[in-house]
Amino acid sequence: MYTDGLIEAPGIDLDEAKAGMADRLAALHHLPVERAADELTSKVSEVPHRRDDTALLLLRADAA
Repeated sequence: MYTDGLIEAPGIDLDEAKAGMADRLAALHHLPVERAADELTSKVSEVPHRRDDTALLLLRADAA
């Protein structure tokens, strides 16, 4: 789960941003949750004029 502030930026199509997040998450599935979260949020400060809050919640369910 994440807030839209994680993916929204001026001039970026929201559907493309959602697809990009899904692709990034799929590519990081092998990492520990903490490292994946760091990777997913690492570029937040690089987007100029970000006006929204950013939150991310990752859970990993281990198969029994």
